[in-house]
Amino acid sequence: MGLRTVPTDRVDLDVPCAATRDASGNPFLIWAEAKDADVPVPHDRAAAERWLREHAAALGHTGFTAVFARAGTFRGYDEWKFELERDGLRLFDADVSLYFDADGRCLGLSNRVPRLGSVVAKPAEGAGTEVWYARRDDRGEVVRARLVTSTTETHRVTELFDTGRSVHRILEQLHWPAQAEQATITEYTSPGMVFPDQIWADSKGLIWFSEPPAARISVFDPNTGNFSSHPTTGWSSPDGLVVDDQDRVWFGLYSTDHGLGTIDIPSGRFTRYPAPYPGANLAIPTPSGRGTIYVTDHFSERISEFDPETGTWVRSITLPSPSYPVGAHLEAETQDAWFPLYFFHGLGRLTPAGQFTRLQAPSSGGPAFGAANDGRVYFTYWLVNRIGVYDIAAGTFTEYVMRAGEVGGPMAMSPTGEAVIGTRNVGYIAVFDPVTRTFTDYRIPTGGSGLKDGLTVAPDGTVWFTESGSNKIAKLVLP
Repeated sequence: MGLRTVPTDRVDLDVPCAATRDASGNPFLIWAEAKDADVPVPHDRAAAERWLREHAAALGHTGFTAVFARAGTFRGYDEWKFELERDGLRLFDADVSLYFDADGRCLGLSNRVPRLGSVVAKPAEGAGTEVWYARRDDRGEVVRARLVTSTTETHRVTELFDTGRSVHRILEQLHWPAQAEQATITEYTSPGMVFPDQIWADSKGLIWFSEPPAARISVFDPNTGNFSSHPTTGWSSPDGLVVDDQDRVWFGLYSTDHGLGTIDIPSGRFTRYPAPYPGANLAIPTPSGRGTIYVTDHFSERISEFDPETGTWVRSITLPSPSYPVGAHLEAETQDAWFPLYFFHGLGRLTPAGQFTRLQAPSSGGPAFGAANDGRVYFTYWLVNRIGVYDIAAGTFTEYVMRAGEVGGPMAMSPTGEAVIGTRNVGYIAVFDPVTRTFTDYRIPTGGSGLKDGLTVAPDGTVWFTESGSNKIAKLVLP
């Protein structure tokens, strides 16, 4: 039976999708949309290996063989991970995952493979373990490289050398501190809450969050415990959400051509501005620091800039494809906006003058959410348990390994410079200290909470996040 995909190049991070393609044009994710749909992979490891070998060309694995590596669980499903090998050497930083329900039915496949170009078989020189490495460039030439591992007092360090040059550095902490007893997570819900998504705090401490399926923006008062809502009447799917320095709530009206929405907090007045081009799916707005608002369009791969004073669009930039821009993160010193680019597996940089450039990240993990602080851009990977840190002045990436079994989700910076991350399996709030380069994890009380897009740090340092799958919002007070 041939590889079954649905002919679409879109991916919606809200739910597993039918099919999409990565920067190499390879199938990136295949997922059954309904109970009667079939992903024809047998629930047998040897048979699954054979199935992957048979479909190597369709999956972009030509020249490599899938070999079972380990079993685990993800969001309650059985997860089988396979590595790719050639001539007894594994392909660095690549894997294929299959997911099965309790009945042994294959629900989907996650295909995390970099662009594979021509293979150069010359042995790599130097110390360490020899691996295959697909270079992060337009050609994706596959070469033999060397992995060198070392240990410090706090970390296991893995470094990849290509022709004697370090091209990839990953740090994994050796000791995981216990959750501090004085840190507490409190969960809140209200009757009828539906898939709370993105979240933000205004200057008075009110907590605003979107509920896309209900076509409304809701607000929670931590002092009174009261919830209230603002319907986006006639315009559905309010998505990414931010509160600007004038206490205006901004959000994309994600459905096609619904434009950009805003709520004036004192009056509660909702206003919609039409999109600057037809077929738009405006998603995540971000203040530019100059009084304007950036907003991304994942599917059209565009970034637009809106001027609230004139009610007009300043510009709309079409990005090189594939990109899939997520949300902007402002670097305060230069006012450059940085965007995780999910399909490109890298970062985008937009200057105030409108110049846009892309930087390839070292991993094919799907950059998802980010934050900028102190000359560095932090970002999570949607598909692997690491965060990336880009040093702007040095022009270098470093990756840090999070808790095993978790994958990245939303991120924000604390007032004291820590990166605060929500993870998407069991569900933790992970706080990364850039000085010690270590994580401290706080487990969310509701297991498998469905934390997806929503996390913010209020001005008082309180962490607020949404539990989309559990219809709750929650706060974490750090010690």
